[in-house]
Amino acid sequence: MRQDGWIREKWPHEAEDFTPWLKDNIESVSKATGLELSSLGREVRAAGGRADIVAWEAKSKTKVVIENQLEPANTRHWHQLVAYGESLEARIRIWVASAFDRKFRRLVSETNRKEAAKTEGAVYYLLKIDRKNEDNDQVFLLLELGPTPAQLERVLYTEDERVKNTKLIEEFWNQWGRGEERYKSITHFKIEYVNAVIARKVSMNEAEIDVSARVFRGRRQRNDRGAVDIYSEKLSTDFPQVNRKQEWQYNETGRNILKIKKPIDLGEIDSWEEIRSWFSTTEAKIRSKATDRKWVNWEEKQQLKAEMERKRREEEERWQEEQQRYQEEQKRLKEEEEKERLKVKRRWHLYPLVKKSILDQRREKKDLANKRHKRGLLWTTWRNENKANE
Repeated sequence: MRQDGWIREKWPHEAEDFTPWLKDNIESVSKATGLELSSLGREVRAAGGRADIVAWEAKSKTKVVIENQLEPANTRHWHQLVAYGESLEARIRIWVASAFDRKFRRLVSETNRKEAAKTEGAVYYLLKIDRKNEDNDQVFLLLELGPTPAQLERVLYTEDERVKNTKLIEEFWNQWGRGEERYKSITHFKIEYVNAVIARKVSMNEAEIDVSARVFRGRRQRNDRGAVDIYSEKLSTDFPQVNRKQEWQYNETGRNILKIKKPIDLGEIDSWEEIRSWFSTTEAKIRSKATDRKWVNWEEKQQLKAEMERKRREEEERWQEEQQRYQEEQKRLKEEEEKERLKVKRRWHLYPLVKKSILDQRREKKDLANKRHKRGLLWTTWRNENKANE
């Protein structure tokens, strides 16, 4: 069996076995490096791939990228570590493998030296997977190479405290999937004539939820204070620690604000889930109280909705009948118009024939008259001649 064959026996698959184990045992990485690490996520998207483990370092308040592999170190994993670190802006980058060649130790040592010349350079650690002896299955990580104390001091303590706090707040929202909103998350919902907005805010020592409301303006004007009281009283009853008379602020725009605060310590990474749970639970309670008014007359609204739907259907049927009658009338008119047009067309088509027939009749009558006239003249002449002979 190879010297590191026991590694494959313990973790058959790197992504499915070793990476989850390393994330759950992040304290072993902390012990080997001397850092205060808290695990944030596994298989985090970065630089077109997925970083094995992303953690948080308490002193520097910066992200840590951990690239792990069960085989001896290779170039592919080194490039992945650099790319993921740059993409996630992680100033501490840790490489875990079963063995490191001399070329990788020299490469990491040279990289740490070059990064030390930068204002916000990164530091690299090499950790080897090892165990005490063949009979003992206790696994630990052995530090093969790391930054010098001066390099580590520069990463941990050179940033201004305000900048560190800002990064920590930003990372809190990023880990919640709301990185694009940075420092707050806003949701909207509507009740009656009120448009309500819930905003989450967080600082290093306080979590805060702000509720604001604006009354809709339309044909029916409503009193701002009365409309907002639809749910402001319910909120105050449900959150007795809030003094509504002092916290609710009325102004000319009709916007009212209720602040609910909770003291926290954002530097405690382990408390992040509790803070997020408080945000979600409190917001759900606010939405529930705010929408109570909306569903008081739910049945009446359903009946009104059904009545309106019935009237709409009747109106639609009546309109369809009118349309059908109109189409039938248009069709009848069109048929009559077509008949008249054909009559006119036929009349104009027969006119030349009729005219010719009339002219022919007149001509025949005239010819007949002429013949009769000539015959009469001939008879008169013959008679006169006979009389003369006698």
